Amino acid sequence: MKKVYIIFLTALSIMTTIQTFTMQQAGIKAAAPHFTKKIFSSSMTGIHWLIAAGDSLYSGAQNAKTLLNEKKSLEKLNNADQEITDFILSTLEKTNYVNIDAIKINPSYDFFGIPMGTFNKHIMLAPETDSEIKQALATNDQIILNKWRATLEHENSHRKHNDLWWRVAADITLPFLTHTSVKIIRNAIPIAKKTRSFISEQCIKIPTAFGKNLITTISKFTVQKHQEQRADNEISDDINMLVGKKTVLSENEQKRIKFFNPSNKLSPKQYEWLIWSLNFFESHPLPNERIKKLDERIALLRNQSPDNERTIL
Repeated sequence: MKKVYIIFLTALSIMTTIQTFTMQQAGIKAAAPHFTKKIFSSSMTGIHWLIAAGDSLYSGAQNAKTLLNEKKSLEKLNNADQEITDFILSTLEKTNYVNIDAIKINPSYDFFGIPMGTFNKHIMLAPETDSEIKQALATNDQIILNKWRATLEHENSHRKHNDLWWRVAADITLPFLTHTSVKIIRNAIPIAKKTRSFISEQCIKIPTAFGKNLITTISKFTVQKHQEQRADNEISDDINMLVGKKTVLSENEQKRIKFFNPSNKLSPKQYEWLIWSLNFFESHPLPNERIKKLDERIALLRNQSPDNERTIL
């Protein structure tokens, strides 16, 4: 009797084990598709965010790193000569906002067509600008020097308003604002609520990521355009200074024409359309718009004081 009982328990245990194993195998097979879908969905979401926000977040992080330790970041660049330094510091002293560690010469500025730039505690000069200021100081050419006095006032406006830190903030926050805005708009559009297949829902993450990246990029440049125009607006109400800044903008525009339309193959209308299109991806307003606003200020100053007519153009 005892042997029969043992055999019965053994058989029951074997049957239970087989049944449990069979159920586990069935559970694994049932869960496998769900697990695979989850991995695929997570991967596509990761790629989506990398495309939509990766470059903006990286740019923000790199710029923040530079601003937090400007001295180390710019130490490989040569300092300007003492005469250039004295000229720049004396110009900035009139704005009551100096706080400059050094004036640096940046060779890459010539390549990118940037005459002058700024960090929070450094002024950056293109080698061409450095040479022009040296020559003007040697000959006491006030017309040329006024070009760079006005540009220094423009650049100093960026420092006063902490524009570079605001650009870092824009780099970091705009991708998330874009994502939230697109989500709100999508939920508000009935056709966007249409149920898609799993594959369609995942694959659409790629084109929407590029769309969000485009929105974020244009938004960042819009912020920067506002900063640049404000910097123009804060140049002194002095005809010599305004004419000086206008000269810089006109010279830059001539360089752009040579670059984008070297053989004059484009008609004025085609060139205008090209520059307007490219301006969505530029940090500065259109040069002609900036020049127009400077002309309006110059005309107003002349009307207010006939004595200003003696200004040399």
